[in-house]
Amino acid sequence: MKKILIFAWIMGLMLFLKLINLFDEYLQNKMSITFKYQPYLTYEWILYLLLGIYFSLIFTGSLKLVFKKNIFIFAFIPSLLVIIYYLAGNYLSSNLNLIFMLSGSLLSYSLLGEKK
Repeated sequence: MKKILIFAWIMGLMLFLKLINLFDEYLQNKMSITFKYQPYLTYEWILYLLLGIYFSLIFTGSLKLVFKKNIFIFAFIPSLLVIIYYLAGNYLSSNLNLIFMLSGSLLSYSLLGEKK
């Protein structure tokens, strides 16, 4: 059963990456026509947050909701505050991708726990 879940996770990752490529091409074309960069930046930030959540699913034991207060307060909240600080200071900052991915992973890990 464990191997089937890992295989399903890998197949989901391949599907996720294919969808990323399609959305990226679509938004790049739209951005080149309309010269509006804000929807593309928002898409990237949401994408990296979801990617962080998806990557952390491989390390969680089950999808049962187990709230880990310490990780949520001392890891996720500070990473979220860093994101808000950077967005308030410089909206065009392109180096937020790793922080968004970390924040998504921490959120998922704090809500779902770890493998036992």
